[in-house]
Amino acid sequence: MNTLPSRRASISRRISQVLLADTGYAILSCAGGSALHLYTLNGHLVWTAPLSAGVSSLALSPCQTSLLCGFDDGHLCAWSLHDRGVLAEYEPCPAPIVCLVIADGKLLAATARAELIVYAAPATHVVLCPGIQVNPTAGVIHVGFQRA
Repeated sequence: MNTLPSRRASISRRISQVLLADTGYAILSCAGGSALHLYTLNGHLVWTAPLSAGVSSLALSPCQTSLLCGFDDGHLCAWSLHDRGVLAEYEPCPAPIVCLVIADGKLLAATARAELIVYAAPATHVVLCPGIQVNPTAGVIHVGFQRA
């Protein structure tokens, strides 16, 4: 069995979430969601991102190139997996996000208050992957929601 090496030994003892990508990456969230780490499955650290809010839910887009992060404060964003570029910022949920799912071209977010929030795909002309559409010339996309 291989373990992912860490320059900081405390990271390996405080992992709270692990997300594996078919593309050969592992995304780790530290305890309390205070940082995200992207490793190759060979154990090489690609990037580390300190966060101001705790990560409460992680999901990958169907194409495995976008990382969706739900936070304890209800915020939700989509990042490029490889360079951490912000692809979309969504209208915050009224409670911490506990689950994220992409289905039928929509992003579904469940909150700690047992609410299901449905985000429609942004109305742009460049399709990144099913469920997330981004126009790279427009910068960050802001998406509103509706309650299911």
